[in-house]
Amino acid sequence: GRWRAAGALAIAMAVLALALLPSSAARAEENDIFRIGARINVVADGHASVWAAGGQVSVLGAAHKDVWVTGGDVEIDMATEGDLSAFGGGVELRGHIGQDAAIAGASVNVSANIGKDLRIAGAVVKVADSATIDGVTAIYAAHADFDGEARGGLRILADEVVFSGHARGDVILQGRRVRIASGARIDGDVTVRMLGEPIVEAGASIGGKLTRSLPRKGAEEGRDWGLFANISIAFAV
Repeated sequence: GRWRAAGALAIAMAVLALALLPSSAARAEENDIFRIGARINVVADGHASVWAAGGQVSVLGAAHKDVWVTGGDVEIDMATEGDLSAFGGGVELRGHIGQDAAIAGASVNVSANIGKDLRIAGAVVKVADSATIDGVTAIYAAHADFDGEARGGLRILADEVVFSGHARGDVILQGRRVRIASGARIDGDVTVRMLGEPIVEAGASIGGKLTRSLPRKGAEEGRDWGLFANISIAFAV
């Protein structure tokens, strides 16, 4: 029943996207960019918003407002003052996002600076050491590797979690395997939700207390984002 529901929602999402893009274009500002096709290359140069969908999508440059991208293979390297939404089979994000960023895909790589919150749902998620997130970071994945700097709260729900970055606030890590790698730095408290014991390597720094508890089934919004990821991947395919 769950997969039938996901399939129906994926079809509905595809139809809705095709229906809404033209109507959105009718309401768009004159300085917006709209691109739909098999292979899309967009270079924004001070445009308002960017909307792009295709098999392979590349978006570069600078925009003043929001960026919305979906495709089988998505590459984004740009600066925008607004929000970013990116969905696809593979998503690569670089540059600077002024507000919130929401990303879903089978493979997600982030090395951007995020001005507010970051949410990611995917199979394999990597946040590079060059990435900074000023707001709250929430990651739902099969494998999550966080090597960036989380300046707000951080929550990772995954089958396998590797944390090797810097978190200034409190951290929640939930997974079947959790590793806090050497060189990791957490200024606040750490809550690890798992059945066994986490691996805390020598050289890892935890400023607050480390608490272990049992996993929470369908914890909070993780379940909804897992379904959202499946729908997004199906739509991209």
